[in-house]
Amino acid sequence: PGGLSSRLTVTGGLITNANYISLGYQNMGLTGYNARPVMEMSGGYIHVNNLYIAESSGAAADLVLRGGILRPYGTARFAMAANTSASFTLDGDALFETVGAFDTQLGYNNTSIAVAILRLNGGTLSTRNIVKAANAHGTIYWNGGTLRPHTAGQTLQNLTTIHVSTNGAVIDCSLADYTVSQNLTHDPALANAA
Repeated sequence: PGGLSSRLTVTGGLITNANYISLGYQNMGLTGYNARPVMEMSGGYIHVNNLYIAESSGAAADLVLRGGILRPYGTARFAMAANTSASFTLDGDALFETVGAFDTQLGYNNTSIAVAILRLNGGTLSTRNIVKAANAHGTIYWNGGTLRPHTAGQTLQNLTTIHVSTNGAVIDCSLADYTVSQNLTHDPALANAA
């Protein structure tokens, strides 16, 4: 079957000092694991030490932020194991902010079947950098969202692809200098649009 889909919805309030938020995690040694968890946030504030999206093999997890603040103080990892799929959509006025020396890690597991997609449709992603493991797939679809690097000397590079759509790609360098050394390509969903 297509897997069970659990849902965590945050519309306001405060979650603080949580050690982990982990979507798609199982530690029971189950075979055929195929969880399809979804986390949606439209308001409130979450302070978590470790954010793991699609942690265990077989998981396909979605994180959708439309409002509020999600602030991982430790790691922010997407598609952490072989045979995982993670989708992260940032939209509206949401703020996703890693702290200190921590990156947003797309395709954390070093295998070609760890797939992570970041959709920057709005909101702000404030992070040291966006990175992926060498053999994983990490793709950005940029459609108006803002990347705000907070640590100098970082370079956006080595992602699978970065597609830019009609609302563009915004990089706010008010906190740190930043280098882009990867092609930003026309979003294929636009077909032949200029």
